[in-house]
Amino acid sequence: MFGVSTPAAPLHIAHRIVAAQGRLGVEPAVTSDLRSELQETHKRWVLWLEQKLGLSKSKISTSAGMSDTTLSRIFHEDYFSPLSQTSVLKVRKRFNVPGPDEFETTGFGEAEQLRYDAKSEPELAAIIKAMQAGRNAVEPWRLRTRALELIGCMAGDIVMVDLNGTPAPGDAVCAQIYDWNGGSAETVFRVFEAPFLVAASLEASLRKPLLVDDTRVVIKGVVVGSFRPGRYGTPR
Repeated sequence: MFGVSTPAAPLHIAHRIVAAQGRLGVEPAVTSDLRSELQETHKRWVLWLEQKLGLSKSKISTSAGMSDTTLSRIFHEDYFSPLSQTSVLKVRKRFNVPGPDEFETTGFGEAEQLRYDAKSEPELAAIIKAMQAGRNAVEPWRLRTRALELIGCMAGDIVMVDLNGTPAPGDAVCAQIYDWNGGSAETVFRVFEAPFLVAASLEASLRKPLLVDDTRVVIKGVVVGSFRPGRYGTPR
């Protein structure tokens, strides 16, 4: 996972208390200072959501069943409140993401690849359906890495991953790196050059090869197509 600065302990603890109270359906009373701190944390969370999901504030809001200004209003200079617990829970449930009290401790980076939900952008659903061609094991993912840039797949692209595919040398693949001691897994995209996974990238931090041992490093699927949503071009 990629490291991100962690909030000071008192603030982090306060957020967990707020989250716990929110789960009980209680909006906790907060001081003006804490309210301001919460609002700043919620702003960072919303900006993180935009980057993670590749969606605008209004799109995230409406996809979660809220007003299109729910997430954006906390950035207004004359608005002095954090998000409500109800709004936070709606976003967490809709997109299966960590909340404001957790996102800065889980890290963000290449490990945060996303299974893409076409419901969040209905205009792309027809493209995805055509590329799936009735194959239930083919699912869309949004790239958050430069690891495949030299073969034409850029960060932000949608790639179609065949979970039943058998990788051949030179194939782009989706894989997981397991940390059995820590109980976590990291999703990465690489090119399969048996018995290793390698990056097709100019970014030096991605160049270390990964040995596919089917224990720590496991290939989950083969990339069988991609397209760039911003251009709505012909699928590649």
